[in-house]
Amino acid sequence: MRNGNGWLKANTGPLLAIITVTGTLALFGVAFFLKVDGANEKILFMVIGALSSIITTVISYYFGSSEGSAAKNEMLREGRRTRITMRRGGKDEIDI
Repeated sequence: MRNGNGWLKANTGPLLAIITVTGTLALFGVAFFLKVDGANEKILFMVIGALSSIITTVISYYFGSSEGSAAKNEMLREGRRTRITMRRGGKDEIDI
């Protein structure tokens, strides 16, 4: 059996992020360039507001601290250790 699900599992998050960002930008274009009537305009702006908050979360994940946290979790999963030496007052050394 081919391992086609491995690729999908590994790339689902980035693919959803790309679709979300692209879809939101497309809706911004619709709202800006096309004339939308009364009731539909309110619905469109509500959807754009919701997607804008989702886009903020996506960008924060990929460019914020969550990416570093994911890398740290991967390091812990693999069992890699990092040696950090701390000095207190120039005398003591503590290995963590």
